[in-house]
Amino acid sequence: MKKLLLLALAACLPFSVAFSQDNLQVWYGNMDGTPMSVGINKVINVPIWIVFQPVNVADSLGFVHMPLGTDDAIIVARSGGSFAPEFTFPNWEDLSFLTPDPGQPIPLWTSQSILGFCQTPPSTPPGDPDGDPPPFQGGPILFGYFTMTTANDPLLIGTTVTRS
Repeated sequence: MKKLLLLALAACLPFSVAFSQDNLQVWYGNMDGTPMSVGINKVINVPIWIVFQPVNVADSLGFVHMPLGTDDAIIVARSGGSFAPEFTFPNWEDLSFLTPDPGQPIPLWTSQSILGFCQTPPSTPPGDPDGDPPPFQGGPILFGYFTMTTANDPLLIGTTVTRS
């Protein structure tokens, strides 16, 4: 079966993180940088990897906004996705895929974002389901997947697409 190789499905747009997130890194696709081999007109799951190196032990990941922009000629549908269990309720109050935003970051592209937050009151003991998010450090850690559909364009077969 011929496949479309997507080295980087989309431009990894600047992402926003707050509350001690100076040391958060995000990768979309294969963590080792190898191309994802996918077919045309297929539903695909693009892995989202994070590495979190807190400055001090009390740091926690409490808020994320991670947009991912894709070329409309290659990705024709963006269907949200799923999250690893560590990043679901009750550990996170809200973590969701926002509605795709056509024409962003540039014309003929579409962006879809993840937005999430976790209440982190300093008085709550770490690991409390109603308080701090789970204390994780290091990585890479699988955060979840963006679910997308590739274009049904035979001209894309055998190509390697790179965007940065």
